Amino acid sequence: MKKIIMMLTAVLSLGMASLGFASPASDLLAQEETTTTKVIGLIQGKGQLAEVSTGFSPALQKNFNAAALDNMKKGVTEQLGGISNLKLVRLDKFADADRLIYIGDAKKAPNVQMTFVFSVKGKKAELQGLNMIPVEVKPVQNNQNAQAK
Repeated sequence: MKKIIMMLTAVLSLGMASLGFASPASDLLAQEETTTTKVIGLIQGKGQLAEVSTGFSPALQKNFNAAALDNMKKGVTEQLGGISNLKLVRLDKFADADRLIYIGDAKKAPNVQMTFVFSVKGKKAELQGLNMIPVEVKPVQNNQNAQAK
């Protein structure tokens, strides 16, 4: 009976400790993903710039106005034909910044890569900038299959 109680206590202690360690990083990632989802919606013609710009850095709020948004929408439509099915494929964490890289489908290009850069100050993440480029995603071959050929 004592062993069962000790084992349950150890499991619960480890479980609670792991929740505490994971919390700050997951909160930041949730903020960043919310902002990226709203920005992607803006580019697709959904939402309002005023609502989304609350997650921007002061410099980006100043420079990314309605004219810049219209210019970006026009570029996406002309060069990519629209974007869809974006998925987070990479998260790079730095001392005071995060970089999220998404890959998605484009109508006029094989794929599109969107890179979002956030500055991290304490428990707050602010979007510093974003970049969109068409890319071709090639499947990775297994090394054993490549060596056999």
